[in-house]
Amino acid sequence: MDGTLAERADRGPIPVTVVGGALGAGKTTLLNHLLRHAGLSQSAGGQRLGVIVNDFGSINVDAALIVGVAGDMVQLGNGCICCTIQGDLVEALGRLLDGPEPPDHVIIETSGVSDPRRVAATLEQRVPRELATIDAVVVVLDVERYQQLGRRERIVAGGQIAAADILVLNKVDLVDEPTLAALEAKVRRQSRDGRILRADHGRVAPALVLAAPSVR
Repeated sequence: MDGTLAERADRGPIPVTVVGGALGAGKTTLLNHLLRHAGLSQSAGGQRLGVIVNDFGSINVDAALIVGVAGDMVQLGNGCICCTIQGDLVEALGRLLDGPEPPDHVIIETSGVSDPRRVAATLEQRVPRELATIDAVVVVLDVERYQQLGRRERIVAGGQIAAADILVLNKVDLVDEPTLAALEAKVRRQSRDGRILRADHGRVAPALVLAAPSVR
């Protein structure tokens, strides 16, 4: 981290949420939901979010929310800002935190095969605690597709589930209650003491995933 960024330390550490899950599980849908609602939500404290993604093309932010574009950053009217990873993740985080109006909370979307806990560990090792701290690892699981996963995919999914502080069971509207209950019981055994939330179309209360000091 450069010297300029280090000067931001006196503002206190920014909480960082790492979001993982398989391709198509609904990570981007969850991010869009949070971007549209967290910045305006009283229950979330009206937080200004900073979101780091691999590709802007995957984030279909409502054009009416966009108030400015500068290089690899998109500024939204509700105070939130999106940034792409161009090279090093820590550098991308640094660009967000070193801005004139740094976010109140940062969300990092990982790739579909990444171990989100390893991503969180890397940030904990490389980012000074006075600048940013890991708030939670959130993993999104497609409950309908999970039933059809092959052996290798289940191994990857199992590792992500075990890494979760918060597990979002997404697309619950696509399966019946007995199937969902059986899957929830199974993943509960895999997810350590992680909190489990049900969602359809990534809709969860922002405060449940962005203000989670009790999960760590």
